[in-house]
Amino acid sequence: MRSALANLSTRHAVRQQNRNRSASLSALPPTPTSPSYDSSLAAIAASILYLNPLRSSTNLPIYIVNAAAFPSAFDVDYDSLLPYVLARLPSEEELIAGQEYEVIFFAGGQVEGATSGEKRDGPGLGWWVLAYQKLNRATRKKLQRLYIVHPRTWVRVLVGVFGTVVSPKFRRKIMHVNSLSGLAIHLPIEKLLIPPAVYLHDRKIAPEIDVPYAGAGRRAFGARNPLPRSLETGKTRLPRVLRETTSFLLMDSCVKMEGIFRVPPHSVLAGCVKEAYDRGQQWIVWKEKGTDPRQRRFAIMVQPGIDEKLLREIRLEDAYGVHMAASLIKMWYRELRDSIIPETSYPYLREHFEDPRNPVRSEDLVDLLLPASPESPLSSTSREILTRHLLPTLHAVSLQGEHNKMDPDNLGICFAMALLCGSNQLEDARMTKTIQRILSAAIEAWPELRE
Repeated sequence: MRSALANLSTRHAVRQQNRNRSASLSALPPTPTSPSYDSSLAAIAASILYLNPLRSSTNLPIYIVNAAAFPSAFDVDYDSLLPYVLARLPSEEELIAGQEYEVIFFAGGQVEGATSGEKRDGPGLGWWVLAYQKLNRATRKKLQRLYIVHPRTWVRVLVGVFGTVVSPKFRRKIMHVNSLSGLAIHLPIEKLLIPPAVYLHDRKIAPEIDVPYAGAGRRAFGARNPLPRSLETGKTRLPRVLRETTSFLLMDSCVKMEGIFRVPPHSVLAGCVKEAYDRGQQWIVWKEKGTDPRQRRFAIMVQPGIDEKLLREIRLEDAYGVHMAASLIKMWYRELRDSIIPETSYPYLREHFEDPRNPVRSEDLVDLLLPASPESPLSSTSREILTRHLLPTLHAVSLQGEHNKMDPDNLGICFAMALLCGSNQLEDARMTKTIQRILSAAIEAWPELRE
């Protein structure tokens, strides 16, 4: 009897403590001009909860909650963080005016070893219950759909608490989705701004993302036509993946980064980004801080149409850096259906460039590389790609060799194998040294060749 009374007294004390805790917390953060405003908490909240750049098919704003962005409970006071997170939701004025909204909760959490060396523990269940209690009636009512992607055990427990104790109506708005492929059945995921950690967690569930409504002929890698034609002008242009990665790579904050084309990125994540370009993912954010610690500006590359404030708020961990961009450029060349250097050109290349005792002449490079050359054993498409993209890009990188340690010889070594894909791997390996000589000389002589 005494034990039962003691337990009842303890539960009552805990409930009272939670009520006091809830009453003492504000649902609104201090204004940015207030001395008590914490910019670091605001930055954390911006990475946890953000507004997707595009609306849903029913023209509703989509808010994304990224569980991977939750910091360790040892590093932040979650009670202090709560009002900053809630302030990211639609304002009371918008809700009163009739604004409805949807939420996508990527619940997979921090992937161990993906972007940091350790796994982080986020807030407890009590914090989520408290967050729900702090929402006003309009915020709860105007939520039309909550997609929970990669649900874990604690998420299902939390939903059970909300559905049975907090608000039985709330459960009807929830849709559990086990993977990004499952989410793609309900809405076009290529229009979502998806953090890298979400892709990595999804890879543990499925080897690829199946998007049933993706249009045919939109592949970026191994495309039938590597240089797509503009529908307006009819002229060929570089594919989107090369335009974005190259523009980003050649930014001043990136091109001086040591080890460009040599330092490998996260291999699984590189496959995810490749798949995103093949899928036609609209928002792929490239962001790098640069090598100069005095420089506060970031190098940023993304398709037009995304809010500048959102771009500033995106963490480096939630974007892709210069080594990922360099890796995708090499991957694009490596996966071409028809390699830049065809197997039929090997005899010609041996005859003109193999002997190391003879220096590579500019005349021979002109005959081999320029689009107007009638003697070249390379296809017109290969020569167009080399002169429009690869050679000018590598030459620009080599000009910063003092900083990035990538001179023409190093760049030739990095790219030689990516340009070969014959039927005999041993024969390709034998040709590598010759291709390295050609590339190194062409990179160095590019200003002369393009005239």
